Amino acid sequence: MSYFVFLWLCSGHVDSFLRLVEAVVLSSFILMRQNRTARRAERRDHLNLQIDLIAEKEITKLLQMVRATSSHLGVDRVADDQEPGELGSKMAILLSGGVRRLRAHFNR
Repeated sequence: MSYFVFLWLCSGHVDSFLRLVEAVVLSSFILMRQNRTARRAERRDHLNLQIDLIAEKEITKLLQMVRATSSHLGVDRVADDQEPGELGSKMAILLSGGVRRLRAHFNR
C-alpha cells in the first residue's frame, strides 16, 4: 500500500495528496468541535430541566400558600376556587415525572 502511495506522490500528485491530508485534518477538527458543542448543549438542557423542576416546586408551594391564606382570611370565593388546587396537583404530577426523568438520566 505504501509503495503505491510513494509511486503516486512521485508521479506529480503531491499537491493532491496535501489537499487530501488537509481535508482529513480539517474534517477531524470539525467533528471534534461538533461533539464538544453537542455535549455542551446536553449539559445546558439538563440544567434547564433542573431549573424548571425547581420553579414548578416553588409555584406549587405558592399556590398552596395562597389557598391556605385565602381560607384563613375567609375569602370564600378564592378558597372555594378549585383551579389553584388542580394546578397544584397537576404540577406535583409533572414534578414527580421530572424527577423520574432526572434519575433515569443520571442512572444511564
